[in-house]
Amino acid sequence: MKRVLRPLLSMRLANTLLGILALLCGLSSLLPQGRELPFYAENYPRAYTLIYRTHFYDVFNSWYFALLLGLLCLSMLVCTANMFRRALRNGRQTAEEAAALPKTEPLEPGQLEELRRWAASKHCKEEQIGQSYVFRKNRLGYWGLFVLHLSILLVVAFGVFALVLPKVSDLDCRVGESVELDDGTQIAVDSFRLYDESGKLDYASRIRITLPDGRESPAQEIKVNYPMSFGSVKVFQWEYGVSGAVIASPQAQIIAYVDEKIEDEETARAIGEELLKLENVESVKFISRREAYEQLIQRDPSLTEMADETMLRHRFVLGLKDTERLEETLAEAEKIPGVAKAKGNIYRTLDIFQQRIDLSEPAFLSEDGLSGLMFLGLYEGHPEGKEEESTAFYRIQVVSDGLEMPAVDILPGESVSVGDWDYVFQDPWVTGLRVKQMPFPYANSLLEAAMVLMLVGLFLCFFLQPVLVCADETGYTVAGPRPEKTRLELRRRLRKEAEEK
Repeated sequence: MKRVLRPLLSMRLANTLLGILALLCGLSSLLPQGRELPFYAENYPRAYTLIYRTHFYDVFNSWYFALLLGLLCLSMLVCTANMFRRALRNGRQTAEEAAALPKTEPLEPGQLEELRRWAASKHCKEEQIGQSYVFRKNRLGYWGLFVLHLSILLVVAFGVFALVLPKVSDLDCRVGESVELDDGTQIAVDSFRLYDESGKLDYASRIRITLPDGRESPAQEIKVNYPMSFGSVKVFQWEYGVSGAVIASPQAQIIAYVDEKIEDEETARAIGEELLKLENVESVKFISRREAYEQLIQRDPSLTEMADETMLRHRFVLGLKDTERLEETLAEAEKIPGVAKAKGNIYRTLDIFQQRIDLSEPAFLSEDGLSGLMFLGLYEGHPEGKEEESTAFYRIQVVSDGLEMPAVDILPGESVSVGDWDYVFQDPWVTGLRVKQMPFPYANSLLEAAMVLMLVGLFLCFFLQPVLVCADETGYTVAGPRPEKTRLELRRRLRKEAEEK
């Protein structure tokens, strides 16, 4: 058994394993980890085969990294158990056992009192056993090496847990939106910047994390190598990209219904001329009874057997100039002969809905195929060449009844109205987030506790070194885990005292 354990107790073996692991960690930082294999084939065509065969695209999950870590942990576990055995044996050593130690250093007559004065100056506890004296100090220091080895073992173990146990996912989130994880955690991206204050490329996002229990973190900026932790979630700035999007919504409109007694379509259309004269009305669109019925059936085909054309009325869709005057305008419209008074709030406004349209390639946004918005492209930079305001901008073209207007550049946040629709262009930056979720919330705290334990072990080793001196009239011996310093100090003290005499 000792032959098996002896190599594991070697400090050289532990240092060698630790050095190899540190070298692997350093080399892995030179190559992006955890990407799909086609990424390495495209970006590292010459080294792709070697990267694949050595599993260097995911070093921390490779078999050789796990083997080296296992050997290091086993070596440290055996060393820690050996340190515990020694600390327990030395801590239990009685004064009688210490007094029985052979005296290896001779004492001249009268030097015992000088030794006792030295021990008193060091605040050692003195015990007399027969003709011998035992001087002790810092018995707690026997546990220093054990605590230090145990803390290193725990740091390595918890560090492995932090690498292996987390669930890692790569998510894309547009600025101003949020993504939700499987457990209900939400990550919102408030802003994104591409350059720092000096104009150097240093992309970063400002994010907020909301846990499933409702706790919300303050907004914090994350950058490459500067992640944000909250609860059991750690979020890294992974990459970024641009992807255009526009929010399309119908302009503010109300419906003015024609009196149900008016069935003739021509008579109903004539009312539109009076509606167009209203101060706040910008446009008037007539929808016949048949068109209204077709729209209704298109939205819900199941109504075919329940409704027919005679149940509906002719109507006008009024586009408004000022949305704040919606109620006032509707009241004015209802005073025009032939316009039916609204029944409560049922017929007052159209259902205003918004839809987000992703713009990844040139597209024509139109309701009737004649008028609409042509998206030509999305470009990084500033349309006016302002580098200090580097952003991204859209290039669009308005089409009115088939007539193409000159192309213009639009910044994110600006809007364009075409026909009955408003288009608001969104921030195109999409930030790539790498999210690590620990299976339990206090994993990082355990690693921090192990680091604190390491500091305790260092304090015990360097500031509470045990002192054990046994002496009688004939001589003395210095014992303990590290007796050299005490032995040299005593020799110097006794020699100086002898010279003075």
